[in-house]
Amino acid sequence: IHFNSAPVEVLGEDGKVYLVPCTHEMDDTGYTCKKCHTQFDARVGESAYYQTLTKAFDAARGSTVTLLRDVTLTGNCSSDTYSATLDLNGKTVSSERFYIHVGGGNKPGTLTVKDSGTGGGTQALNVKFWVASNGTLAVDDSYTGEISRVELQAGGALERFGGEIGELVLSNAAAG
Repeated sequence: IHFNSAPVEVLGEDGKVYLVPCTHEMDDTGYTCKKCHTQFDARVGESAYYQTLTKAFDAARGSTVTLLRDVTLTGNCSSDTYSATLDLNGKTVSSERFYIHVGGGNKPGTLTVKDSGTGGGTQALNVKFWVASNGTLAVDDSYTGEISRVELQAGGALERFGGEIGELVLSNAAAG
């Protein structure tokens, strides 16, 4: 049996102790489970928790990925097969060399960035968004902060941007 995080012990009706997957209930930090004490970067939907943003994006499949804490990427994230939403939830994403890849799958894909956090939406995103030829990075009105870098490949799109972009790179498909 593979568990997404530490299993918890449950006493069965037969008096035996069983290991079951934790149903995760966050403590006051908002990213640490009260039961199994696992820390999470993000959740997909309302109850699927992931220890890294990369794993959350892999599981998103058209759903909303909600940040639970400020995240420093430890691997590339990809929203290429399905459209998805990244809800910053008042938090931020940063990276020195990893990026968030948008589009590039078999069908066009859109990554919508929004912020449902209270008083948020102005924090900087120090991360590169790499938008493939059939991808769209759509920035909702709820986020008005600065995205440090967006690389648009020929055919890629940036929609509804109201904040700032530190560096915008327009790539020609033929020239790379």
